[in-house]
Amino acid sequence: MALATFKDVAEQLPHFLDQVYNKRMLHSALGYLSPQQFENRHIRQRGKTVA
Repeated sequence: MALATFKDVAEQLPHFLDQVYNKRMLHSALGYLSPQQFENRHIRQRGKTVA
């Protein structure tokens, strides 16, 4: 996909953040997990305490 204009970039940015960056980038505040990994771990832990 070619991004020829700033408008193209602005339209694709939310997709990039949700589908690419947040699934790969590690964050020190999250224990060096990606946001997706952190959410998955939180959901699993929460499921154990609820059940």
